[in-house]
Amino acid sequence: MKRNTFSTFTTIKTMALGAALHLAMVSCLSAGIMLPMEDGSRQSAELKLVAGEKVFYHLASDSLDKPVRVLEMGTLSAADQKAVQNWADTSGGLSALVKVDSSAEPIHTVGPDTSNLGSTKGVVSVGLVVDEKGNVARSFIMKSTDDRLNSASLAAVDKWKFRPAKKDGNSVNVVVVVPIQFKS
Repeated sequence: MKRNTFSTFTTIKTMALGAALHLAMVSCLSAGIMLPMEDGSRQSAELKLVAGEKVFYHLASDSLDKPVRVLEMGTLSAADQKAVQNWADTSGGLSALVKVDSSAEPIHTVGPDTSNLGSTKGVVSVGLVVDEKGNVARSFIMKSTDDRLNSASLAAVDKWKFRPAKKDGNSVNVVVVVPIQFKS
């Protein structure tokens, strides 16, 4: 029986979404915010990240190991934009920079537990907020070729440690995207 192995691509990209990012630390019990859907209905959503003009969220009915949904801030009404911005500003969120002098660099990584995955192959792109101490403050699935790999990817990257990103000589929070490749 072949064991599933993983590798990370050599480049960890700083997320290029705008000058400033806001991440709110939302508990799983949070009611979230009501967002308009394409069909005109409104649904409860748990916001993950507001980055420039992009809003990353899960619907209340979504599993947290599913890829985040994305909408453009400009598609929201003025009242909804204000509610999203208020949420980002007042929910105990972290501020994370995109443009930094030196990116966050991984100094300790842990591979995902692949014991229950068989020979499943694929790539999972995980968004991480790395805080000024180099810890993973938040992780979420950005994109995945196979949802069966998502939980293992999130559990692994939450244990990672980074050399913090620097801006003007100071350690800062930053958002990075880590692609994790599963190979048989």
